[in-house]
Amino acid sequence: MVIGADFNGHVGEGNTGDEEVMGKFGVKERNLEGQMVVDFAKRMDMAVVNTYFQKREEHRVMYKSGDLEKAYDRVPREELWYCMRKSGVAEKYVRVVQDMYERSRTVVRCAVGQTEEFKVEVGLHQGSALSPFLFAIVMDQLSEEAKMIKMI
Repeated sequence: MVIGADFNGHVGEGNTGDEEVMGKFGVKERNLEGQMVVDFAKRMDMAVVNTYFQKREEHRVMYKSGDLEKAYDRVPREELWYCMRKSGVAEKYVRVVQDMYERSRTVVRCAVGQTEEFKVEVGLHQGSALSPFLFAIVMDQLSEEAKMIKMI
């Protein structure tokens, strides 16, 4: 299985202690998102493949465009499950992600206090290393379906 996505994480240069999941050619210092990617790779017996290949300095760049937070907040959960299945994600992984999102609740805090707890029934988890991958699945599937409509 190959998971390809920009997790907005830097797994960092060097691989001391993480040799089983990554090479030594990462970029910059490891950030929180990068640590989550490395930890996920360890738990799933996977590898951070791009760190195994040395890149020329001019190719060692990171790119960030726009504010995906707003887009993440609007992904309907039923659409997410549908897109995961259409993309060939095994049902057991769809169920694992559904379990992560089941009974999501939050509060809003402000200067005068906080609201009562309420359900969160739409959107992806902010700050999760998995959210960019899930968002990419949704966008890929919607793009494929748009192509099919255009062909009709």
